[in-house]
Amino acid sequence: MSDDKSAVIEALAPHGRLRVAINYGNIVLAQRGKDGEPAGVSVALARALASELDVAIEFATFDGAGDVFAAIDDDAWRIGFLARDPVRAEKIHFTAPYVIIEGTYLVPESSPFRISTSWTWMTSVSRWARARPTTFT
Repeated sequence: MSDDKSAVIEALAPHGRLRVAINYGNIVLAQRGKDGEPAGVSVALARALASELDVAIEFATFDGAGDVFAAIDDDAWRIGFLARDPVRAEKIHFTAPYVIIEGTYLVPESSPFRISTSWTWMTSVSRWARARPTTFT
């Protein structure tokens, strides 16, 4: 085994198992499988890493990203799949993104707002929406 691989195993799976945080808060990336076990893109990436390192895998599942972050001090996991966030970056080292998810605004067809590539437009919509708290159904 190469020294580089040994160093990675020591950092991520020091006891021979890779402990992975799975965030069920984003159904696009992780879901509970029919058997109750974690499934999805994040799970597939974690399994591939464990296989590459030739170590067992153990999942720590969470309902949301905030729960994942809150568990960092409990040493419940060694790797996880979370969106970059300045507060999280105080305790977590982020890699380059493995996926980019575009968030957009949706408005009813009757809305006066239309598609625009202008951030100024988006900022205006955001300010307008915050000034008019509404529950959408």
